[in-house]
Amino acid sequence: TGELDNTGALNGGVTLTGGTLDQNGGTTGAVQNNGGTVELGGGTVDALTQSSGTTTVDASTTVTNATAINGGGLTVNAGQTLTASGNVTVANGATAAINGTVDGDLNSAGDTDVASGGAITGTLTNSGTGSSNAGTINALSNTNGTFANSGTVSTTANVSGGTVTNTNTGAITG
Repeated sequence: TGELDNTGALNGGVTLTGGTLDQNGGTTGAVQNNGGTVELGGGTVDALTQSSGTTTVDASTTVTNATAINGGGLTVNAGQTLTASGNVTVANGATAAINGTVDGDLNSAGDTDVASGGAITGTLTNSGTGSSNAGTINALSNTNGTFANSGTVSTTANVSGGTVTNTNTGAITG
């Protein structure tokens, strides 16, 4: 279980099967996490795909193409931004803890929790179970599963399946 600490530019992709990638620079290729720890500490990454393991955004980072969390967990730390130009997908069985900001859309079949102080600037499309919002999301589309809102949905909430519970502290302002 080694560690790659990159503060420069990687001209290609990285595949982890264990260990840690501390990414503070940029990559021209995709990052594939198959069971390690990815720490995104700034810069631009071409794409991120994770089958297991963890990814933490501990400094504002841009992912140009898709961010696919197919297993394991994604955490965006408080005060940090994941600019998701290709959007974020959280698969069934995976988790996302949004304590900072996701600048883009997030599609979740897993368990996505937006903490107080957390935000999603695009649409959160939920089909998972146990997802919640205590922060601010731009729009909600619930297609299946359950979603509890105790924060703010700034524009619209569309419920085409599943259950959305808007608590006494929740607000849907659109």
